[in-house]
Amino acid sequence: MNEIIQAIKSRPDFWKSIINGHLLSNYNMVTVHRNYFEDLLSGKVPMGEITIETLAKKPIQEIPLREMLSLIKEVYETSRVVDRVEVDRENLILFHNYRNKEVIDKLKTSIVSLLEANGHLYDAKSTANMVVLTHRPDVGIRINEIVSNLKISNSRVDQDLIMFMAFLKGLKNIPDIPVSLTALGRRIGISLMQEYEKENNIKSWEFQNFQKALEIIDSKLHRESEWKPDGKNLLYTIKKCNIVAEGNSVDKYICHTIRETFKGAVNHAFGNRAELDVKKLLSHGDNCCEVLIRVP
Repeated sequence: MNEIIQAIKSRPDFWKSIINGHLLSNYNMVTVHRNYFEDLLSGKVPMGEITIETLAKKPIQEIPLREMLSLIKEVYETSRVVDRVEVDRENLILFHNYRNKEVIDKLKTSIVSLLEANGHLYDAKSTANMVVLTHRPDVGIRINEIVSNLKISNSRVDQDLIMFMAFLKGLKNIPDIPVSLTALGRRIGISLMQEYEKENNIKSWEFQNFQKALEIIDSKLHRESEWKPDGKNLLYTIKKCNIVAEGNSVDKYICHTIRETFKGAVNHAFGNRAELDVKKLLSHGDNCCEVLIRVP
């Protein structure tokens, strides 16, 4: 306790206020890292990896899964982001008192993204006061296989995607779009851009070379696309997408994965600098997909 006592003695007014706040609110205060709070204010979904890495004293990718789950339990319970975390082997159950569905969805996405950054794929289901996360190493292995295939056989992108969609759609116990599809899409987008970088010696991404790369990817996916400058921004329109359409309907699972592929590509090229403003979506009944890319 020496370090803790010294910290309290060095800033007694601060710690008295913190302790009183927790006592008066019956421990309903939430204490999070400034970067986590900043992501919340900016509308992003915060992961909280900074706090985890600080405690582990190593990058999040190097933390063993067992240690990672223990750290999540410690951080989420101590910060009061959730009421309680139960670790069941490689699975997690988060107990909370949030009532807003959007808040619960963001909590679910945040923890799934955190575990994905650690190198592990999880499916998540939410109930009234719980988020249940199930480890899916089998799906993670399949994603790795597909990404590896893309690196040696880019011409099979569409076939591999369709085969994998059929595999995932067989998971009957998941009521909404599996988070596995989000992970698959992002990793494919990143992988494609990394391979393009190597083949074309790209050192820095700009709108011009990003557009050229996406035009090549679209041709392999059998999609008809159009690019138009919009001031300092770029408007990207998918006019026809054979890979997501079945007759007159749109497969929402494949459509979701393709969108995540695009997001993964944008994030790899421009990082947090890029903002996406989705204007239209085929899966929402529009006659095309349209997104505005903003990079300051």
